Amino acid sequence: MEDLVPHTAEVQQQHAERQRSPEFLAWLAASDSDLDRLVRDDVPALARLDDPWTVDGLRAIEHAVLDYFPNPRLDPNPEQRNQIDRLARGIGHVYTVTLEGFWVWAEPTPIPGKEAHYGPVVELPSAPVWVDPEGLLAHAADKRSGELIQTAYGHAMDNHLEWVAAGRPSHDAWLKIRAGL
Repeated sequence: MEDLVPHTAEVQQQHAERQRSPEFLAWLAASDSDLDRLVRDDVPALARLDDPWTVDGLRAIEHAVLDYFPNPRLDPNPEQRNQIDRLARGIGHVYTVTLEGFWVWAEPTPIPGKEAHYGPVVELPSAPVWVDPEGLLAHAADKRSGELIQTAYGHAMDNHLEWVAAGRPSHDAWLKIRAGL
């Protein structure tokens, strides 16, 4: 049986090398300080939660995004770029601590009007695609429902619970199970 997503040894090697890139390693090293600043400066409502890294934290982050960016296009000025990075890191952190995800350096889903680039995304053992926290932010800013990020998380949690109930199969095995193969 073939892989659902064929990956050549060369593609796998390139992906592995990106995980060791100095830019990604520096980004990972800044995690604690960025999350502290997110709670302290960007989304103080997180500090009032018993645990900010839950769906309630996602709700607070999404509402902060809508307050900070009243324009439907997430088009930050240079000062806001770092803030968006912290907001996205907070979203991804919820996925890593609650859904057994982990950060990878990859090319996220393209955002219209934004040049393709490599950046941090969350890989979940229960999902066929990466979670792109910055893409979620852009979509939330555009749709302005106040519930988009938490709804996406709810779908990911449902997938995660199914994966756990299936005995936590390997990623490839889980994709085949989900595809009915």
